[in-house]
Amino acid sequence: MAILRSGYKSRHFGLLLLRVGIGIMFILHGWPKLAGGPERWEMIGQSMQSLGIDFAPTFWGFMAGFAEAAGGLLLALGLLFRPACFLLVLTMLVATTKHATAGDGFAGYSHALEAGILFFSLLFIGPGKYSLDHKMFSEEKDDPSPATTNKLLEAYKFTAPSLATGEGVFMPIPFELRFFQSITEMHYSCIADTSAEPSRNSI
Repeated sequence: MAILRSGYKSRHFGLLLLRVGIGIMFILHGWPKLAGGPERWEMIGQSMQSLGIDFAPTFWGFMAGFAEAAGGLLLALGLLFRPACFLLVLTMLVATTKHATAGDGFAGYSHALEAGILFFSLLFIGPGKYSLDHKMFSEEKDDPSPATTNKLLEAYKFTAPSLATGEGVFMPIPFELRFFQSITEMHYSCIADTSAEPSRNSI
């Protein structure tokens, strides 16, 4: 059962497939709403009444279509990923509430609820490395690779006598703890000076 024990080496590619597939589907959902014009927007915007919001239905209807179409595009590109997912979560929350309060039953609101759970989860997962967000905003490109880091740490090894055995031990230290080497050297310098004092007194 090697397939169960192997790591998920293609998870970023899987995220790409998920983003592009769901993104295209939501573009197809949202574009007809945007193209429907103010009359369609007003009809869609009336769904906000399920949340107690009964003003500016045309605006809310436009925002629903915009969130689905533009959010789907941003999702597929992996650009401004968290804001896009956040807009889509809010849109799916309104759609779920509208269908649930209208008495449509589970079959009526399940699609919106499932999509809302998906987008909410993606807020924490992120777009993956095959995305514009990763290309433009990721901090990983400023970090050294694991191989480079290991080589640098190896170069900064130092030898310090072991208090227990008096033998030399090698201790790799990260850069932010480099000061520990100086403290250790000062400590053993003081020990050496103290041990030399009886010899000077005996003279």
